[in-house]
Amino acid sequence: MLGIYVWNKATVDLTSLQGEELQQAVASKRDLTVKDVHELQQRGEWGAVELAISSEKVKPTPELFLEALQLGTGEVIRTYLQHDADPFAELNGEPLMARVYGENADAEKWKIVHEEVDDARLLLLAADALDLNAVTSLLDDGVTIPVQAKESILYQPVRHNHVTLIERLIANGALWTSAHEQLAREFRSDAVMTWMNQR
Repeated sequence: MLGIYVWNKATVDLTSLQGEELQQAVASKRDLTVKDVHELQQRGEWGAVELAISSEKVKPTPELFLEALQLGTGEVIRTYLQHDADPFAELNGEPLMARVYGENADAEKWKIVHEEVDDARLLLLAADALDLNAVTSLLDDGVTIPVQAKESILYQPVRHNHVTLIERLIANGALWTSAHEQLAREFRSDAVMTWMNQR
C-alpha cells in the first residue's frame, strides 16, 4: 500500500496545483524535468521554483536561468546562483548576465548578482549595457577593470555617446586612446566629440 502512495505522489501533475499544495508536491518528487520547472516559471510559481532548485531536483540549465533572470524575483536568481547556475553561460552568443543590466534595469536583480558573484567580467557586461548605476556599484565595491579590457571597456559608451560613463571608467583605470577618438567620429557621437575637445 505504501508503494502505491509513494508512486502516486511521484506522478502528481503539477500543472493543476498551486501555492502550498504545489510546494508539497514539488517536495515529494525525487526530481523534476526542465519542462516542469519551465512551466512553473511561466506560471510565476517562484516559491516552487526556489524549492526545486535549492533541493537539486533539477540541474539549472542556461535556458531556465535566463527565464528566471527575465521573469523571476531576486531571491529566485540568488537560489539559482547558489546552486550551480553558470552566470557566464551564453545563449545564442549572448551572456545571460547581459540581461540583468541596462539603462532601465531592475537594480534589485543586479545587486543580488553582485552579492553572489565576485568576478570583474560583471563590470564589462554592465559597461557594455551602459548601466551607469551598476558600473558605479561595482567600482564602489572595489571591482577593477581587467588589464586586457582597459581600452575595450570604453567602446560601447563611445558608440552610444555616454560621456558620464566614459568619465567614470577613465577615473577608474580605463585607457582613452586615439582609437576611441576615431570611433566617436565614425559614430558621430557628438557629446563625446564635444567632451574630447574640452579635455
